[in-house]
Amino acid sequence: MTKQQPELFRVFVLTAFPRWFGLNRYRVHVPWTVYVADTLGQNPALDGAVCGITSVFLGRSHNDDKLQRSSREIYGKALAAFGAIIHSNAGSTQLASRVAVSTSILLSLFETYLRTDQHSWARHARGAALLMSLRGARAHLTGFDRCLYLSFRSFLVAEAFIHGQPCLFETPEWQRLIDEIRCQDMVDRRVTPQISAVIDVSDRLFMEVVQLPGLVSRVRRLTLAAAREDMPAIRALEMRLHRCDHAIRALTRELQVSIAARTHAAPGQTASFIGPIPLSFPEEFANGLIRATDVCFRILGLLQHNLSVICQEMVHLVVPDGASPQSASSLPSSPGSLGDGLTALPSRVVPFRLVSKLQPDKREQLAPVDRWLDMVASSMGMEAFEIVIGNSAPSAYADADPEPHLSGTILPLR
Repeated sequence: MTKQQPELFRVFVLTAFPRWFGLNRYRVHVPWTVYVADTLGQNPALDGAVCGITSVFLGRSHNDDKLQRSSREIYGKALAAFGAIIHSNAGSTQLASRVAVSTSILLSLFETYLRTDQHSWARHARGAALLMSLRGARAHLTGFDRCLYLSFRSFLVAEAFIHGQPCLFETPEWQRLIDEIRCQDMVDRRVTPQISAVIDVSDRLFMEVVQLPGLVSRVRRLTLAAAREDMPAIRALEMRLHRCDHAIRALTRELQVSIAARTHAAPGQTASFIGPIPLSFPEEFANGLIRATDVCFRILGLLQHNLSVICQEMVHLVVPDGASPQSASSLPSSPGSLGDGLTALPSRVVPFRLVSKLQPDKREQLAPVDRWLDMVASSMGMEAFEIVIGNSAPSAYADADPEPHLSGTILPLR
């Protein structure tokens, strides 16, 4: 490997994730740049992934077609080397390694530039989720593993939405890890009180947001099921939706206050903020978080609407002829009256799907990939996709498992 690779990789990281590192530079114990410089030349798959991402990054940055073609060849070799690891006798051990996780992440990032198809990057991200689950949450508390979790967690939320599956981070083991890292980073002496407050609120917000992919999956299964679940189960899901909506709204207001106080405080001075809560902020990372919550509210609104329709259909099915149905107050919020930017919805289930914004046929219309990567990393994954109202996506959603499930078959090897 050329000695230039660590420096080229450093340029890629700092160019692609300026907002994310602006808030999180003190949160990682071993950054990507240090790990790559120390590890390069020891593993063919990781070497190829590093060389591939730097090549495609430079090729796209300078409109160099030759370099972009070369990056595809390097990428293919990295995939082959990674596949050899998976199918080797020691594959199960190596799959649960730090090198395997970092390689799968870089392959996913490479696909955001190459775009073999619309969701190719998400398939690699799904593979990274599998490998991280094999290592376990506790393995990501310290060292470079902590960096892997922090730097890629937003992409794992996005891929869970796109694949219509619960997110890895909704499980109790990962929820405890998120909270433990939050508590540690809040008291880091290198961070200011204002940044500490933002870390506190944003991580608690993240713990709520990661519940959403699973809620989408469960409500979607209800809308597709020929024989729907009993009413108590539907009521329990309704309560989870309302609790999640309430928690995200409360944390959003808390985040707005925290950022407002930081914005209005003089350098070196801790000041409380007095005044109206602003809806946007000069700090780009704050804008990303606030926009992310807007997307959350749109999704929650659609889920609450669809669950309301299901509940009303169930009521009409079980009420005997001549009897009065349940009062409106005992049902979820009525369809067609949702806020948060959602227009009035019809009194029927509204199918929707979440589609990656990185589409092969829209390369010229999109903002640069570097900007998209930072937007995703800084928005808890919520700016990775768009909400498409209409017929459900194909069979991938129909077979969605309502419980967290990561299968080895999802490793994207071509």
